Amino acid sequence: MPKNDRFGARIAKVGLTSLLASTFLGGSGSYGDNPQSLAIDTSGNVYVTGITDSTDFPTTSGAYDTSYNGGFFDVFVTKLNSGLTSLLASTYLGGQGKDTSSFLSLDTSGNVCVMGYTESTNFPTTIGAYATLSGGGSYDVFVSKLDGNLSADISCTYSISPTSQSFSSSGGDGSVGVTASSSCCSWTAVSNAAWIAVTSGGSGAGDGTVAYSVLANTGTSARTGTMTIAGKTFTATQDGIVACKAKSITAAPKNLSLKKNGNGDVTITVKGAGNCLDEGATVTATISGNGNQIIDVSPVSQATDANGQAVFAIDAKDKKGTAAIRFRANGLSKSTTVKVKVR
Repeated sequence: MPKNDRFGARIAKVGLTSLLASTFLGGSGSYGDNPQSLAIDTSGNVYVTGITDSTDFPTTSGAYDTSYNGGFFDVFVTKLNSGLTSLLASTYLGGQGKDTSSFLSLDTSGNVCVMGYTESTNFPTTIGAYATLSGGGSYDVFVSKLDGNLSADISCTYSISPTSQSFSSSGGDGSVGVTASSSCCSWTAVSNAAWIAVTSGGSGAGDGTVAYSVLANTGTSARTGTMTIAGKTFTATQDGIVACKAKSITAAPKNLSLKKNGNGDVTITVKGAGNCLDEGATVTATISGNGNQIIDVSPVSQATDANGQAVFAIDAKDKKGTAAIRFRANGLSKSTTVKVKVR
């Protein structure tokens, strides 16, 4: 005789004075049959899951698994009509180790979702599921889905929206909605690009949302990266920074007065469209006419810094007079002239 048989009962809501229905459910296992969770569908049918070591636990023809799988326990999933008078469907679920269910729920399509834990390395999984192999620990969590008649595992389908998004070079944040065919259908979200980070919603079941962040692009080339969400590909494209091209050149000061053998500096600033600062522009200095008899300039060529500037040293010789220095940035037709008076 089994140690424990479980029963189901319906009692009138008002006053609890009437036993509407009650039944045994179990087999002849040594350790008995233990319920874990229960749900009721829109027609009033009763779904119950638990554990059993009964090799003769009642199952139904056409159910997913009608034979005990061995080990210490198998999970059972059973469906009864609202009056508890008919066993509509009943199945085993498990592998060769100990299998224990913890929770059962129904999705909007009437499919049955069961969650629990197992030590069975051969616990039944389906092709394309999130993980088809044991994680290697003492126990693994399992999530299984069967149709409303407990006859088979249901395949999951997914869609995401949007499937792509464009970003400026400065980056930004975004989100992707996941639609699953059932609340039992689990999924994950993984970035395939170092500059795209999943910030929330890295995994879920049923419908959900994945949030992500795109880092700034410091290069001049556009780039494309992807995320894999619920087996679908999301594509992010991002502009590169717009290179600042020389449009204007200015000098400060425009007029420089030096004593003989004295020295001073002239700062050249190169800007592009929108007054962007042109870093790395090559600026050359040329002394006009016989001015090199009055002054020297150094260096004669250098690149602008991050502020779009280049500083030139002006050294006066031991001779009075006026000289002119012409400064030009590479690729720029315009130039600027500085007059130097040596007194």
